[in-house]
Amino acid sequence: MKVMKINIAQKCREFYTKTKALLVPPKGLHQADVFVIWGIMAFFFFWFVTWDCVITSSQSYAYLEGHIIDFSSYNRAVTGTHINYLQPMYLIFALWNLPLKLFGLTTNQCEENIGLLSAAEITWVKLLVVVFFAVCAVTVYKIALLIASKEKLAKLSMFLFASSPLTIFTIFAFGAYDIFGVTFTMLGLYAFLRHKRWQFMLWFSLALPLKFFAFLPFLPLLLLDEKNAWKILRSLLVVIAPTLACFAWFLLDQGSTPLLLLGDLGISSLDLGSWMKPSVFALAYLAVCLFAYFKCVDDDRRQRQKYAIMLPLAGLSLIFVCTFWHHQWIILLTPWLALAFLFSPNKTYSLLFETAGIAAMFMRLLNSHARVPANLLQNYWLDPSGFYYVDSPFKSLQHFLQAGIFFVGAIIPNGLLPYIDAAILGFLLSPFLLMLLERKKIIWPIPRMFKTEAGYLRLRCYGGMAAFFLPIVATSVLYIWLPDLFEKIATF
Repeated sequence: MKVMKINIAQKCREFYTKTKALLVPPKGLHQADVFVIWGIMAFFFFWFVTWDCVITSSQSYAYLEGHIIDFSSYNRAVTGTHINYLQPMYLIFALWNLPLKLFGLTTNQCEENIGLLSAAEITWVKLLVVVFFAVCAVTVYKIALLIASKEKLAKLSMFLFASSPLTIFTIFAFGAYDIFGVTFTMLGLYAFLRHKRWQFMLWFSLALPLKFFAFLPFLPLLLLDEKNAWKILRSLLVVIAPTLACFAWFLLDQGSTPLLLLGDLGISSLDLGSWMKPSVFALAYLAVCLFAYFKCVDDDRRQRQKYAIMLPLAGLSLIFVCTFWHHQWIILLTPWLALAFLFSPNKTYSLLFETAGIAAMFMRLLNSHARVPANLLQNYWLDPSGFYYVDSPFKSLQHFLQAGIFFVGAIIPNGLLPYIDAAILGFLLSPFLLMLLERKKIIWPIPRMFKTEAGYLRLRCYGGMAAFFLPIVATSVLYIWLPDLFEKIATF
């Protein structure tokens, strides 16, 4: 028993030491930068809330009530909501909400009050998203350390992921539970890079039922290593088997059908992006897979690592290039972009491209997806009375933002949207462009905006966040100070 206590204490000390080391900022940045970023995260965490995370958590309560087989039909009958995901997504929420159920802290969900959770319940469920985010960040660090073999670069990659305004926005403001699948995908990539084939397939088999996007990085990675057709088919069957089992599970649920599940995934909310070319997407993704299949990297560890990052990034980027996309999908890209930074021949230009891309994405989001800022501007601590269909002091502000009359809606003309999308496209292509320029031995002039890399890191983080953060804060402050003026504008 004494030996066990010593081992536990030693493990705790080791964990504390490693965690403390990870919290030290990259070279050139100060601890104050870390505190500022934490402050921004905390502000978004406690001030903003959106419907998606809350309604999904509310639906998971059916599992806590014992509705295992009839989960889907129960939610439709009692809460009046449809199920948009496979069972593992709701099981994760249910397991996380189990302590609330045991202590009697859950709100009874029915059609009249579905999604009207208490502030404590919303905070608890958003914390689940943050936990997955932390695990994903540490996994990015381990992958980067495996690739670069340098603590400095590994910590920088983790910082790039964790401090990205796109990451902070999707995780802490939206509570985007896409991070569940992204975390399992990163764990699968870590296993792939260590040549752990079965672990690689296990993690991706867990990621796929959560969000089908996990298939986009999985197939190029599989084809990069495996050239035998029968083994490829076997690996595919192993990975998709849990997803097929989940669809079969739905067949046992009376009144439910997998086809209805797929039908619920319509494109009514996917209004971001100018190009909707599924055929181009299919052809481009096929090209990525064929390149992976015919590329031989068995004897070159560095090449294998590079293509293990760049090929999945290419596949995922096609979502934002060839389809209409949803704002919460942005988190699919951010860990891959942070890891691609390790292979960038010009890290200064990489940071500048990303800063411009972040600003363009936020401009596109605020301009064309009016319900996003409207839903975000509802503080669930100060105004826990409900969401957008419930009258509250924030109702007129929501209508105002949805009308697109204020800053972004009025300042950014719709005619500029294709150019903004072109800037986003340039941002997504920049990692590949910089590598091509290096291969062609084309040298760009070195920018002199800042003396050190830390300046560009701050510009990326603070400047990118300001593109979204400042209009929201300014709108909130003006609404508090000039409510009568806002009422007049809202009815204009």
